[in-house]
Amino acid sequence: MMKAAVVMLAIMCNAASGLVLQARPVLQPIAAAKRGSSLGFRMMAEEEAPKPVPAEVAETKVDFTPPPPAEEPQGFDFTQYSITISIFFLFVGIKTLSYFGFLDSD
Repeated sequence: MMKAAVVMLAIMCNAASGLVLQARPVLQPIAAAKRGSSLGFRMMAEEEAPKPVPAEVAETKVDFTPPPPAEEPQGFDFTQYSITISIFFLFVGIKTLSYFGFLDSD
């Protein structure tokens, strides 16, 4: 009996360790990034002179205002009250079971 318990525990630990431990390839990009940033100095790139913008591109205005929302039809929309209706039926069901003695909430 003890041997079976130890073997079962070993099998479960082996299966569980596969879910917990990370694979080596996942960790390698992190280590490569750390090696590259440990140089202690940064190389500065020469800045290029800004290119002149053509006049017609500079004067173009873009309108980012969203279009007005579409009118939705008025009436009862069941999707807006689905959670409320579900809670109501759950309440009625539990009260019915409690009334007939199948469920005791005391």
